[in-house]
Amino acid sequence: MYHALARPFEKLTPERQALVTPYVLPDDLYIQSFLATEYERKGFFDGAPVILTENGERVRSKSEKIIADKLSSMGIPYLYECPLYLKKIGWIHPDFTLLDARERTTVILEHFGLMQDLSYVVQAMRKVDCYIYDGYVPGDRLLITHEGGTQVLDHESLDLLISHRFSS
Repeated sequence: MYHALARPFEKLTPERQALVTPYVLPDDLYIQSFLATEYERKGFFDGAPVILTENGERVRSKSEKIIADKLSSMGIPYLYECPLYLKKIGWIHPDFTLLDARERTTVILEHFGLMQDLSYVVQAMRKVDCYIYDGYVPGDRLLITHEGGTQVLDHESLDLLISHRFSS
């Protein structure tokens, strides 16, 4: 969504823009501000594999690498494991916090990678319920991918999920 209140700022020369604080940031500055968010990252265990995205960011699994690379290729800004407070469980680190610059909202993308493990499934279902309680509704502000056992991350469904949520 184009923000009409950002239009006067965008018409200024770069020199004048440097002297003004816009009331509504243009999309490019809004995205830059989101990507510049400082937060304490979750650590990695000693001996954990080093898996890097195309952008050189370290992630925990090959599937998270696939997701991160897909988001980057689609031009969707994201933060990896940025802390989020949920009322029912406290501070968590969602896999990906995406920015919908048009709506000026964040969308959480969680990848549940151990769905063959029953205790993991129970925790995942509880986490989804906690997201919903805080307004992160699946398909809207919460996107979910999964795999486990012989069921691997489906690239086509990942594409469809992201495209559907972020289409014009």
